[in-house]
Amino acid sequence: MIKKSKILIFFLILLIGIFEINIVVMNDDMVTATSRGNLNNTRNVKINIDEKAVQSKFQEIKDIPYNQKSMNCKNKSEMFADYLIQIGAKNIYVVVIEHKSRKYSHEVVEWNGHIYDACNNNELSYRISKDEYLKKLNGIGFNGITVYYPHVHHDS
Repeated sequence: MIKKSKILIFFLILLIGIFEINIVVMNDDMVTATSRGNLNNTRNVKINIDEKAVQSKFQEIKDIPYNQKSMNCKNKSEMFADYLIQIGAKNIYVVVIEHKSRKYSHEVVEWNGHIYDACNNNELSYRISKDEYLKKLNGIGFNGITVYYPHVHHDS
């Protein structure tokens, strides 16, 4: 049963990756905010973001104790991405990076080419360039499938 679940999860991640590739291939002008629904990832919209408030909220989420079942990297990343959408930020993606063991993965937020990792307790957590972050993560074994998908805020 567990093996079937892992295979199903693998194929779902693969499908999400294919979906993301199709989004990247399309010209941004062809994909409007209306056709995206509530993805909030439109470009060329100037908004004023209070960087200190963003950093404070990120630290607040990062300081929540980690729990494998209820407050893991997925939960923290989604909380931060939801916050970014609520303040009007655009171009927000959740990034899932599989470990080379294929037994687990890690999830972070990408916003405007920078990574925000609320579960990382070192210098690689806040507003790190995507390339630098992925290179460092590769060094500790996270070099499997990497999937980017636009974050959609769901009202609860």
